[in-house]
Parts: sequence; structure tokens; C-alpha cells
Amino acid sequence: MNLSKITISNFSLMTHLTTRALRLYDQKGLLIPGYKDPISKYRYYTINQIEKELKIKMLVNIGFKLNEIPKLLNAAELGDTETLEDYFSRKLTETQLEIQRLRKIEEFLKTKENSLSLFYSRTTEPIIKEIQKMRIISLRRTGSYEVIKEPILELFNEILFPMNQNNHVKISGPIMLICYDKEYKESESDIEVAIPIQGKIQIQSEDIELKILPKGKVISVLYTGPYDEIHPAYTRIHKFCLENNLKIKNYCLELYLNNPENTPTKELLTEIQIPLEIEK
Repeated sequence: MNLSKITISNFSLMTHLTTRALRLYDQKGLLIPGYKDPISKYRYYTINQIEKELKIKMLVNIGFKLNEIPKLLNAAELGDTETLEDYFSRKLTETQLEIQRLRKIEEFLKTKENSLSLFYSRTTEPIIKEIQKMRIISLRRTGSYEVIKEPILELFNEILFPMNQNNHVKISGPIMLICYDKEYKESESDIEVAIPIQGKIQIQSEDIELKILPKGKVISVLYTGPYDEIHPAYTRIHKFCLENNLKIKNYCLELYLNNPENTPTKELLTEIQIPLEIEK
């Protein structure tokens, strides 16, 4: 065998890559044959390309996209550890999230009573109740639901400002999220993070608002479990509204009733409230 002119079929046997995959890599500019016969159009590879192919195969198996691999190979060749660490760090995060998702699926499939009724098993029956007016400070943001940590810290810093502490400003209720979207959005959501307070507060930040949430009737459910699995609770509360012909306002509230920093994920407790439109 001429090691400087290996046919595509032999190269396929050597590397355990199909000829179809090799042609795709050629089209993408990922692994271009060392030589192409101008008449027959046959592809030929060299022995020096085997190591590159092994690296490509490893990166594909890890889950990197074909358009990412040239950048990784180039970074490795140049000794660009910063780029490599960035790509691998992001892939590690994606992998850990996927592992969590698969573990949840495994847990569900192992449940002996895995029926549709389980979707509501962590949510209480909806009730209608009266809530009193509430004084809050809040920050309104547009983005994904993962961004609420930063506004929470800003609000806490406002409360802990020395002048406000001298005025005995205190937190008087759970941290809450007010959702204004008329449809579900994974990103670019219109959300407001709020904390109920007592005391005479001096607002330092131009972004923070001091306002009153009005009293009135709400439909309420309690949900126990991870925040990212809360959707059945919303399904249940909206189904209740439809079945009872209830008119609701165009926003809802999530009240976080325990601290995720020291509470097991499966024990996190969230109350969902949807204010009712009261006919006059």
C-alpha cells in the first residue's frame, strides 16, 4: 500500500469511518484528501492524516459540531489553551445539563405508577383566596428566567444600604417573580423580580422601583420540586380558570417560599398566583 496515496476505501477501513462521512468531511473542509485524481475524481489520503482523523472522530463523539472542530484543531495546533478551555468548559456545562435531564427521565421511568396523573402529583388543587396589598421594591428585566439572580442581589444591596438599615427597612415576605408575557417564552421574557419590604426606604438605583401590589382575589397553587419542572402547575391553574370561566389579569406571580441555597431541589416550594378580574 502506498502510504502517501491511500484510497478512500482503505482509509475508511483504517479509521472506521464510512466513506460517506469522509466525503462529508471533505465537503465541509474538515478533512480534505491529500490528493484528488483530476480525471477519475478518486480521493486519496496520506498516513499523516490518520492522526487528524482520530482527533476529529473523538471531537464528533464528544458532541462538538462540525463547524466547531476546525477552530478546536487550529487552537490545538497553535497552543491556544484559552480557546480550548472555553470550548471544553461550555461543552462540559452542556453535558452536565444533559446528564441531569436523562437522570430525571430515568427516575420517571423507574416509577411504578408512571401515569399521566404524575404530572400533577407535585401541585396542589387550585384555590381562590384574598391577598392584601403589598409594598415591594422591584427590578424589571427582559431575558431568560435564569437571569433573576443578579436582580435579586441588586435588591438585597438596596435593602442593606446603611441608610435603609438605619431606617429599619426589612424584608416582609418571600422573593417573587412577576411575569408579564402573554405567551410562554424561553428567552426575552418580560419579568420583574420583587421583594416585599417594611420601613422607610431610600432608593439609590434609578432602575429600582418602589410600588404597591394591590389587594384582591387570586387563584393559587403550591408546587413542590425543581423550578425548571414547574410547567404542570401552570397547566393545572389555567385549566381551572377555563373550567370555571374565570377572567384573569394579564400577569402572574411566582413566590419562592424557601431558599434554594439550602433546600434540596425536590423540596423547593413555589406558590403561583394569578390575579382575578373582578366584575363590577
